[in-house]
Amino acid sequence: LLPSFEPVPHAAMVTASGEAPPLAPRILPRLRAGDRLDVFHRLADEKNGWFLTHCALAGISRPRIGRTEGWAEATAAEDWDPADFSEGAPATWVAVRWAPGHWYDRYGSRLDSSNDQLMTQHVRPALVRRSGERSHAERCPQLSLVHVRWGEPVPPCCEGPGGWGAIGAPPSDVHIGRWERHVFESVGP
Repeated sequence: LLPSFEPVPHAAMVTASGEAPPLAPRILPRLRAGDRLDVFHRLADEKNGWFLTHCALAGISRPRIGRTEGWAEATAAEDWDPADFSEGAPATWVAVRWAPGHWYDRYGSRLDSSNDQLMTQHVRPALVRRSGERSHAERCPQLSLVHVRWGEPVPPCCEGPGGWGAIGAPPSDVHIGRWERHVFESVGP
């Protein structure tokens, strides 16, 4: 018998512009630099395109196999107080330092985990939890997605016969990114 589960209220709401609203606020307590965290990593939010693989071979061989969305280990890079948080100001989000691991990009380059500038990122508090806290969705997942992406970035082709339109072909970053954003905003991490 599974525990009852109420969907997050934001999941069914859509604004007048047709966009889903931001994630419902989570109550995240004050954090101290060095606190162990689990952070929901999204390739779409990663400016340098890094993703986590389970081993070095998965990051350097083709096809590259890694997790472009999911929970990853991190630590708080600096103290964070929820009273200072503002959704529209990324500098007020939680500064996290990703745990060293097998971080690669689509070209097979490994992330230099000794470079704090590359390993540190500001993340919305709704995507952060203290290490070890598991959500109902993790204990009883309702959906898992597996995507196959093109290895190189491919711009959408929307002209002529066979054009895929403004969001590109199904294996493109644009298409997968929009699909993942829709699912993420509908059901959350």
